[in-house]
Parts: sequence; structure tokens; C-alpha cells
Amino acid sequence: MSQTANTVKRVLLWMSGAPAEADAASQPSAEPAGLPLNVETAVQADADAFWQAELIEPGEPVAVEPDDPELTAAEALAATPKEPQPIAPIPLTAFSHAGEPVNDAAAYGVVVQPVTVAPGTTCWRAVRVHHLTPEENHGNHHIFLDALNEAGERVFDAAVRVTWPGGQQTVTITKPLGEPGADFALWKWQMAAVEMNDLPSDRVEGLHTDHPDEASNGNTRFHHSFSVVFQRTTAAQPAPADDGKLINRLMLLGSPTAPRTTVHLELARSFLLTRHPTISFSVEEALHAREVILLGATVDISAADEARLSAAGCQVQRITGTPTQISAALAALP
Repeated sequence: MSQTANTVKRVLLWMSGAPAEADAASQPSAEPAGLPLNVETAVQADADAFWQAELIEPGEPVAVEPDDPELTAAEALAATPKEPQPIAPIPLTAFSHAGEPVNDAAAYGVVVQPVTVAPGTTCWRAVRVHHLTPEENHGNHHIFLDALNEAGERVFDAAVRVTWPGGQQTVTITKPLGEPGADFALWKWQMAAVEMNDLPSDRVEGLHTDHPDEASNGNTRFHHSFSVVFQRTTAAQPAPADDGKLINRLMLLGSPTAPRTTVHLELARSFLLTRHPTISFSVEEALHAREVILLGATVDISAADEARLSAAGCQVQRITGTPTQISAALAALP
């Protein structure tokens, strides 16, 4: 048995209260002259050094990474996830311009893979990715997570999926306001990614702790932490082409004093309340719109005005007919 394994065995015996077992080197036939045979003292010394590696109390569970047989006892203990120390408050409102996520952890290899969704789709965006400073971290090795709604308020019970090569875990946002909504302890050598679980979501990749020392009591190798904040949002419509038009969609009606216009307005009531186009009775104003809906026959809006709008680059559509036909045509419009 190697010296390291023998030392760990003696420590475990000491922890359990079992009688100390003398190793082969402590037998009288093999012991060099002049050396004491006080095994209990030797075990106690080994144990003191073992616990001092992380300054924790005897009795705390020791987890050893199964895929790293070269770890010493002290290294295995250092890699054991435990409850994080309280961290300094991290602002959740430092969002960037133009909808791009704030990612000050890019220098640590962290990247945001944006999700691709159709305009109008509800999804999760990574709005802040932050590498904790030594003053904020206090020696932790965690991913601190939060999920916000459209108004910037915490979404309790939101599920975050943490993945790494060969495994995954779901973390739920449950902690009280005033601290991060959830946290995930990173193992030594673990390379993790996070994304939200219930809707299409950005994915934050490259989260790990194998970074150089930055401060003796804050960020040391294998003791680095990150904050990742997701916000629920609706994917924006693509920006319209810069065609000089000031109005996106306009409904043009006939003279405001004509009885037919009153009928057309009543037929269009539902469309106007749900689609919210600009309403106008002026061809001059309609010239500034990208899309123009002509509501009425040529007796209401002349064919010459229709041709003028088309020549100005407007997308023109005329809706006319019986009241039933007009209602059906308006209902079919996006």
C-alpha cells in the first residue's frame, strides 16, 4: 500500500473511533532503531494536517473525484463542493445596449451562444454574465444563477439546466431576494454550461474554476465563481429597411364627413383595437407609410390616389365590398 493510501486509511480509522492499526513499517522487526512506535500520535498528526488543508471540522464528508486517481487527500477535500460563503451584492440591472448581453467573463473563456427563434417567440436571454472579483467571491467555486421576468423581477421556481461532459443537473430558483436565486458548486476540472429549461434559451458555456490565482483570500486556482442572469423576453421583429418611411402601417379612409366612412370605421373597429395601425383620412400623410390599407371603393379613395401611393414606394392594399366581405378581409390581415 502506498504511503498516501496508508495515511488516509489511518485517518479514517481515527475518525471512526476504531483502534489504530499499525502499518507494516511500524512492526518491531522492520522499525529502525531509536524511532518511537506511538501510532496514535502519528495518526493524530496526519489527521491534523488533513483537516488543516481546508480549515474545516472533522466529520465533514470527504468527496473524491472518481476520475482523478492522482488526487491527494487534501486536493480531494479542496475539490469537494460545499455551501458557498456569502458573496457581495451583484447588480442585476447592468444590461448592455442594443440587446447584447453583458459578459465580463469573456477573458475567462466564457461565451454566450444566443438562441435562434422566430420574431415574436418568448425565450430566455442571458443578460448578464459576470466573473466575481476576489472581494465578491470569498474563495467560492460556484455558478450563481438568477432568472428575471420581462419587468426585471425574479421568477421563482424557474428551472436552470446545468450540463457538463457526461452529466447534467436541474437547479431551481428558490432563494430569497437579496441573494442569488440559486447556486451550483463547480468541481475541480469541471467544464459546465447553463441554460434555462422551459423555453428556448441562450446557452452560457465555458464555466470552470481552473484559472490562475488573483488574490490569496478571494480568487485562487479552482476557487473562481460566476454570476449568470437570464431574462424572459419576446424576440424582436427585424428592423425595417431604412426607406425613409416614418409610419409602418396606416389605414386610409375616405372623407371623415361621408356616411360610408362611418360604416367603414365601425367594420374596422376590431381590427383597429387589436392591430393598432395608424388611422388617417389624408393621402399626404399616407405617403409616409410603408404599408397602406385603403378601406373603401374608388368613390371613397380614388384610383389616382392609389397610384400615387404605389409610386411613392408604399405597399398598397385596397379592401372593399359588402360589409361581410370587408369584415372577413380585415380579419384575415396579420
